[in-house]
Amino acid sequence: MKNNRRTFIKQSAILTAGGLVMAKTGFNALAKEPAKELFTLPPLPYLIDSYMPYIDPLTMQIHHDKHHQAYVTKLNE
Repeated sequence: MKNNRRTFIKQSAILTAGGLVMAKTGFNALAKEPAKELFTLPPLPYLIDSYMPYIDPLTMQIHHDKHHQAYVTKLNE
């Protein structure tokens, strides 16, 4: 019984360590081709100055092109 328990613990530790390595390096590290982006940032469905005078076009552009793009980039990673 001890041998089975030891074997189970040893194999569990190996699988856990392997899973941590895969999570750290990314599962795409084993792929030969570069990872394709699953998610893309769609363009705004309205003009960038549609919310004038409440939100200026520069703020809309920065919010969409920088902030939202950062979320999409992290999601793809």
